[in-house]
Amino acid sequence: MLQPSKSYWSQAYSSITTHVPEKYNISRRRAREITPKAYLLLKNDIEEGDLNRPEMTSKLICTLETAMHRAMQEKQYSAVASNAKVLMKLIVLEAKIKN
Repeated sequence: MLQPSKSYWSQAYSSITTHVPEKYNISRRRAREITPKAYLLLKNDIEEGDLNRPEMTSKLICTLETAMHRAMQEKQYSAVASNAKVLMKLIVLEAKIKN
């Protein structure tokens, strides 16, 4: 199974630990404690899940597009750019796997 690069993880980790304290009114320290546990839980759920790769990819694309739309509505253009970058890399990755 492909693993995300450390740069993907660090970008996502940084974004999450910034966003979560604001949204859920918790400390950044607590967010830093929760984030790795949540990532592992999500990773395990995906690995144990019944999704095939094309279905998983389409769900990820849909989620990224939704996040981009919401970020645009909230004028969070850096979040739009980050999600677009991940989306482009995901599409290229999927294209490489098919070839």
